Amino acid sequence: NTIVPLRREDGTVALYGENTDWLGIRECIVARLPAASARPKAALVIGAGGTARAAIYALSKIGVRTIYLFNRTRASAEALVQAFPNVDVRIIDRLGAWPVDAPTVIVSTVPASATTLDGTSLDALYLPAEIFAKDSEGVVVDMAYRPALTPLLQLAGNVAKSWKCVRGLDVLLEQGYAQFFLWTNRQCPRRAVA
Repeated sequence: NTIVPLRREDGTVALYGENTDWLGIRECIVARLPAASARPKAALVIGAGGTARAAIYALSKIGVRTIYLFNRTRASAEALVQAFPNVDVRIIDRLGAWPVDAPTVIVSTVPASATTLDGTSLDALYLPAEIFAKDSEGVVVDMAYRPALTPLLQLAGNVAKSWKCVRGLDVLLEQGYAQFFLWTNRQCPRRAVA
């Protein structure tokens, strides 16, 4: 999502491409991880599109050992798993049922309107309270921008009070800081922007 023109020694210009989605996700997670979870054992990614790909890459760079992947379309999830042959990505069929360690990082990459806290709804993905392990702490990221308080972040605020919440706009700012550096080779004045 970011193209940077780089001048070569011979004077020609080459275009360098970078994806700042993963950088924004990584920075938001690392900045909020509890000290005890400096290297989380497990994480959960909801969704299997392009942003989920960035989330898996970011989580692997943080050193997460196991990444659970939940998506309503299994074929899309399987294709994403194949894209990361050196990462332990495990498809799960039900949120809240963890094969091994419960996740201490959750990243939702689906639109907020695609999720719900209403267990009777058939139009959206139901987010059960069990998505957050009892007496755990961690980081939950919802990549959706609108509304600012998504169903996932509402749930975290209600049942996982020791978890740090990250809004989609928080990640967008981190992406912007990374882009600013790539384009100018200078750090963005964060206080002036935020």
